[in-house]
Amino acid sequence: MDHLPDEQVAHNQVEFIEQQHDYQEKDLARIVVNSGDMIISPEDDEEGKVTVADFIYSNIHVVFDFFDNDMCKRVIQEGFNYINSEDTSLGIRNFFINHSDKELSSFAVDRISSPYELADWERIGVYLNQKMPEKNYLDDSMQAVLRFKLKKISKVLDVMKKRINSETDNEELKIRLLKAFKKLQQEKRELALNLGNVIS
Repeated sequence: MDHLPDEQVAHNQVEFIEQQHDYQEKDLARIVVNSGDMIISPEDDEEGKVTVADFIYSNIHVVFDFFDNDMCKRVIQEGFNYINSEDTSLGIRNFFINHSDKELSSFAVDRISSPYELADWERIGVYLNQKMPEKNYLDDSMQAVLRFKLKKISKVLDVMKKRINSETDNEELKIRLLKAFKKLQQEKRELALNLGNVIS
């Protein structure tokens, strides 16, 4: 005797919605708010002093106009401007907390606070070889910039693919688009490799 269900079970699948790059943008804003004034170049190199905010801004400014989240864009711009201003004695966290724009201040405070608490493993004799998050700003910044660039390149590749497929009149333009597409694909592979991702 076969056991068949009496009723048909409905399986509701969530409709796929094109994902914006909101997460990567919020992550970059979080890093600027929390560590934007930290120096990532050697301490003794006074002329070549580079802060986290400088590093992030210089790596993403060419795609600044393509941000999906205007608040993240504003936070990164404000952080970069603050770091390059005359007086940075307040510290970047306090700068954002006390910002005159209450919406920006609230957004920044949400990025500073965390609902999680790190376990004190040393208390029970377990020593980790990983830096604490507040000391890991250099790696955090590099990874966030690479992930952000990878997402933006993927988005541009999707747009280019549609454009290439729809281009029927101008063969010369189609060839130029294909060359640019291949170059971006190569850059995407290199970024993915740096992140430890595999892209076929």
